[in-house]
Amino acid sequence: MRLWQNESIVVFVHPREWKKISIIRWVPVVVTSRGVTFTCQLGNGGEFYSCSAGIDLNPKVFGVPTHGDYPATARIDWPSATPDLLRTGLDSDPKLLASWKSLSSSEVRSRLAFILRARRTDVIEKRQLAMLRSISV
Repeated sequence: MRLWQNESIVVFVHPREWKKISIIRWVPVVVTSRGVTFTCQLGNGGEFYSCSAGIDLNPKVFGVPTHGDYPATARIDWPSATPDLLRTGLDSDPKLLASWKSLSSSEVRSRLAFILRARRTDVIEKRQLAMLRSISV
């Protein structure tokens, strides 16, 4: 995480780590650094490192005397990453939710990417419903 003169915050992710969290171009994550936890969107901006978009947080909250690079951890914000229809279906059926939670992180990311790569809203909805059917078996 880079703090810029009490003006902005940028979270960078090494490509090796990006492969572990990527779903589609932008991924909602929860970041923790220096005791402060916040959410942001991480994406591949065509640079060597993937980086965050618009963090609405003042760097002063981190209590550091100067700008610089600081260690941080990030995890996928699963509720924000899961499309509404799929999330509603999972929340309404404990068995479906248990099946979904039994999947590996890699498998969940792959399934979400399949849904979210669709360009049309109706296709996204159909894929979400198909996903709910496939995990109910």
